[in-house]
Amino acid sequence: MNNTMTKPVFDFKVLMELAGAPTAQAMADRCGLNRKGVHNRIIRGIGWAEADEFAIRCGYMPWEVWPEWAKVDPSIWLKPVCSTHGNDYVEDLPDLSQRCAACVEGALKLAA
Repeated sequence: MNNTMTKPVFDFKVLMELAGAPTAQAMADRCGLNRKGVHNRIIRGIGWAEADEFAIRCGYMPWEVWPEWAKVDPSIWLKPVCSTHGNDYVEDLPDLSQRCAACVEGALKLAA
């Protein structure tokens, strides 16, 4: 894993080796990717959510492949999500609360 202040990056090749995938095509078949997608991930690594997805597709839990995966706090880089509407854009309001645009619009309609 690359220790940065933003999103963590995990070494995709570690999963390939653990899964016993000798070629990019073998790994592509297991992960539902094409060879270029595998090569790109070998070069740039994979993020926290992709690490989870691909580990499971290969029959592992992500922390079995990358023990540090379980120690990551995704709230460091994930945007807040509206629990009512599921929108991933939440705005800061003057009262220091946060609401999505749909919540703000609904509040305006109620106030009118």
